[in-house]
Amino acid sequence: MMEEDKVLGNQANLVETASESLVSETEENHTEDFSHYSAEQLLHLVEKYHKKELPEQEVEEAYQLLRQIKRVFDAWVAHQKEEALHKYIAEGGEEDSFIYKPSLTEAKFYQIYNQIAKSRKEIQKKIEETLQKNLERKKEIIEKLRELIQLEQESRQTNEMVKNLQQEWRKIGNVPKGQSGNLWASYNALIDMYYSRLGIYNELKELDRKRNYEAKLAICEKAEKLAELPSIKEAIKQLTDLHEEYKHIGPVGSKEDQTALWERFKKASDVIYSRKKELIEERKKELQENLAKKEALLHKAKEYADFSGEKIKQWQDATHYLMELQKEWEAIGQVPLEKSKEITKEFWHCFKIFFRRKSEFFKSLDENRQKNLEQKIALCEKAESLTSNATEGNLEEIAEELKKLQEQWKEIGAVPENQKEAIAERFRKVLDEFFDKRRSFFAEKDKEEKENYDKKNALCERLKNYSAEDLANLDIESLIDQAIEEWKSIGFVPRKQITKIKDKFYNALKSLAKKVEDGEKRDYVDLIVEIKWANLNGKNSAKDLAKKEQAIRKKISLLEDEISTLNNNLGFFEVSGKENAIRGSFEEKIRKTEAQIKSLKNQLKMIRNF
Repeated sequence: MMEEDKVLGNQANLVETASESLVSETEENHTEDFSHYSAEQLLHLVEKYHKKELPEQEVEEAYQLLRQIKRVFDAWVAHQKEEALHKYIAEGGEEDSFIYKPSLTEAKFYQIYNQIAKSRKEIQKKIEETLQKNLERKKEIIEKLRELIQLEQESRQTNEMVKNLQQEWRKIGNVPKGQSGNLWASYNALIDMYYSRLGIYNELKELDRKRNYEAKLAICEKAEKLAELPSIKEAIKQLTDLHEEYKHIGPVGSKEDQTALWERFKKASDVIYSRKKELIEERKKELQENLAKKEALLHKAKEYADFSGEKIKQWQDATHYLMELQKEWEAIGQVPLEKSKEITKEFWHCFKIFFRRKSEFFKSLDENRQKNLEQKIALCEKAESLTSNATEGNLEEIAEELKKLQEQWKEIGAVPENQKEAIAERFRKVLDEFFDKRRSFFAEKDKEEKENYDKKNALCERLKNYSAEDLANLDIESLIDQAIEEWKSIGFVPRKQITKIKDKFYNALKSLAKKVEDGEKRDYVDLIVEIKWANLNGKNSAKDLAKKEQAIRKKISLLEDEISTLNNNLGFFEVSGKENAIRGSFEEKIRKTEAQIKSLKNQLKMIRNF
C-alpha cells in the first residue's frame, strides 16, 4: 500500500509541475504587450483602480495587469531620465548636479501601483493563512482516515464518517504550492485502502477517475473555445485559470488517457500562445522600424556634432535644425531594449558636443563684445570731453570731430546684449545734446544775420537815394566814412547773401561819385570810394586799386604826351592877328590837361598813401 501511495504522489506531482510550468510560460512569455503604449495610455489603463474598493479577485487581476504594465512604464521612466540627463549635459549642465523631476503622470501611476500592491499584500497574507489552515485541516482528515482504517471492524457509523470526511475534503480549498501532490496521494491511497477492505475499491476508484476524466475533458473543451475570444488578454487570463483548475483534479485512469488529455489541453493552450507570439513578432518588427528611423536621425545629428559657424545666425539655424531633430526623435516610439541605451547615448552625445562648441563660440563672442564695449565707452568719453568744451567759436570744429566719432562707432561690432541699449543711449545723448545746442545757436544766428542783411540793405538804399543836389552840400568823404563804419558795425549776413549785399553796397558807394557834377571832383570821389573799399575788403580790393594806379599812370603819360605835342604846335603860331586866337585855344587846352595831370597825380599820391 505504501508503494502505491508513492506512485500516486509522483503522478500528482508531475501533473502539478507540468501545469505550473505551463502557467509560468503563460505569465513570462505570453503576457499582453504594452510596449507600444504611451505613458498617458498606460496610466489610463490603471486609473479605474485608483481609490476604489475592489473584490479580492479584482485586486489580483489589477495587480497582475499593473505588474505587466509597470515593466514597460519603468523602462519608459528610465528612458526619460536618461534623455533628460543627456539633454541637461548637452546644454552645459554637470552630471553631478542633475536632478530628475518626475512628471504628474509618473507620480499618479506609481501611487496607483503602490495602492494595489499594498491591497494585494494584505490579501495574500490572508490567502496564505487560509491555505495553511486548509493544509492543516486536510492533514487532520488524512490522520482521521488512517485511524478509521486501523479499526478492526467497519460499521455503518464508520462508513458515514468516511463519507463525511470525503465531502469535507472536497469543500476545503487549495493548499500551499508543493503540498497538493503528496496530500492527494496520501488521501487517495487511504480512500483506496478503506474501500478495498470493503470490497468495492475498484468500482469506486473507476467511478472517481471517470469523474476526473470528464472534468479534465471539459477543461480541454473550454480551452479549445478560448481561440474564439477576440481579446488575447482575456484568453490568456481564462487559460491560466483553467490550468489552475486542471492541476487540482485527480488521476483519470490509464497513463494513456492522462497523456492524451494533457496533450489535448497543451495543444489548445499552444493555439492561444501562437496568437500571442504573432503579436510579439509584429511588435518586434515595429521596434526595428523605430530603430531604423532613430539611426537615420542619429546620422543627421552626427553631421552637426562638429558644426562650426562664424555668425550668430548660422548657430541659430543649426540649433533650430537640431531641435526639430529632437522633436522627430521624441515622436518615434520605443526601440529594442538592448539597443535603446546605446543609440540614445550616441544621439545626445552629438547634442552635447554641438552645444559645447556653441557655448565656446558665444564665449568668444562675449569676449569680443566686451572689447567692443570698451571701445565704445572710450568714444563716449571722448565725445563728452569735446562737447563739454564747446563754445560758439568752435561749434563747427567739434561737429566735424563728432561726425568722425560716429563713423568710428559704426565700424565697431556688437556689444554685450545687456549693455547694448545703455551704451547706445549714452553716445546718442551726447550727440543729440550737442547738435540740438548747435541747431539752436544757428537758428538764433540765422535770425540775427537776416536782420543784419535788412539793415545793410537799408543802408544801400539810403545811399542810392542821395541826389546830386544833396551831395553838393555834403562832405562826401565823411558821408562815405560814416556809411562804411555803419556797415562794419552791423555784423554778418547770411552766407548766401554776402556777395550780393557787398556788391550792392559797393555800387551804392560808387553811385555817390557818379552823381558829382564836377568831373575832377567826381574822379576824386570815385578814387576815395575805391581806396576805402580796398581798405575795407583787403587783398582782392588792393589788387583792384593797383590796377587803377596803373591805369592812372598810363593816363598821365598819355596826357603828358598830349601836352608835349600841343607845346610843339604852339611854335608854329605868331603872336599876332588871327593866329592868336588859335594859339590861345591851344594854351587853354594845355592848362586844362596840366590840371587834369595834377589831379591824377594827387590820386596817385592818395593811392600810395593807402
